[in-house]
Amino acid sequence: MPTTIQEVLSGRILTGTIQTVKAGVGEDALPPGLVNPSTVRVEGETGTYYLVEGTRQTARLVQQSAPSVRRTMSGVQTRNVNIPRFAENMAVKADTLTQLESTDTGRQDMGVQEVARMVAESKQVLVNGRNASIISAFALGAIYYDSAGQLLPTSAGAAVTINYSVPSGNQAQLNVDGTGAVIAATWATAATGIVKQIQNLRKAARKLTGYPLKHALYGSNVLDYILSNTQLKEIINRSPAYQEAFSAGVIPNGLLGFTWWPAYETYFASANGTVNEVFGADTVTFIPDPSVEWYERMEGATRVPKGVAIATDLSDAHSNSALTTGMYSYAYQTLDPLGHTMVYGDVQCPVIKVPGAVFIAKVANF
Repeated sequence: MPTTIQEVLSGRILTGTIQTVKAGVGEDALPPGLVNPSTVRVEGETGTYYLVEGTRQTARLVQQSAPSVRRTMSGVQTRNVNIPRFAENMAVKADTLTQLESTDTGRQDMGVQEVARMVAESKQVLVNGRNASIISAFALGAIYYDSAGQLLPTSAGAAVTINYSVPSGNQAQLNVDGTGAVIAATWATAATGIVKQIQNLRKAARKLTGYPLKHALYGSNVLDYILSNTQLKEIINRSPAYQEAFSAGVIPNGLLGFTWWPAYETYFASANGTVNEVFGADTVTFIPDPSVEWYERMEGATRVPKGVAIATDLSDAHSNSALTTGMYSYAYQTLDPLGHTMVYGDVQCPVIKVPGAVFIAKVANF
């Protein structure tokens, strides 16, 4: 167990702790593969990934003993990413420092516990940011921040936008192939043929990217639309398992071939305390099973000091530091007034490598 200020506030210890504290809000309302995707780590704050469209073409026939025919790769683009950096700090209270310096084990433990509480709170803020950015990406097709770095629930007031280039045909009423809307009639009308719409969507998705749709992230009105639909009532009435799930207020997995996720249960709070619901009440986002083929997280690197001493020169500062990817935390000494400050942050963003695999539908109130 660490016993000195230098050990307790060591960059390595703080970073190691912040990366292992239990995750928090929002993750139960999202597929686990979205919350904890495969991660690509880069040295620095810029990275590169391939934007993949996929191909429906087949290999070409050649005559016996004829040479091969050269193919040019199509539908693959390279995209550079400036990975967003998030950073805040907290003052380590004077009482906490006094406790850490104490030779009394009980008082020292109190200081260690206070630092652990600070780390846990900062970790929660970072986890909230990760989860909220993911739900924003799949609810809006973009992530928006204002000039103060606050995450926004809409594009209004945005100073920074991370746009995932989800095709316009994959949004709203889903005119996927340009021949007409898949969501041609509102789900708010009981007579709408939702089963046929889903069948058409599955067919269009396969033709567009080849990825079969597996998950449906839905807004707060969608459950009522399904329960009121004449066609779906017949399906529900034939299944005791479906009836039991609906009686609990959730859409049962397997209905229409999807695993359903109540994404409207995910929120985030603004700096003024306003609680924002990012996922639209009439929105259903359809996605394939999360995999590294089309979705991942990219983490950038931060150089973190190993200790809390003041460096004497640049060489000393560099040798007393280590490169850390993703979430990080460290403390440094301040002189006026004398004390310590704990810095914590994250360098990361979700990456949708196949934007055409994501379908952000508005099923009512067009």
